[in-house]
Amino acid sequence: MDEVAACPACGIDVPTPEGVVVGEILVCAHCGAEIEVISLAPILLEFFEEEEK
Repeated sequence: MDEVAACPACGIDVPTPEGVVVGEILVCAHCGAEIEVISLAPILLEFFEEEEK
């Protein structure tokens, strides 16, 4: 079963796929925010911000 973590934008639970890794980018199905997995135990999500070059 997939684990869930709260979206940092809207607070809705976002399912994390099996085998998710730190640094993986997910999209909240509720609000469309791009979020990054920053921790696996527990699973924590943070806004994804693309680095400027």
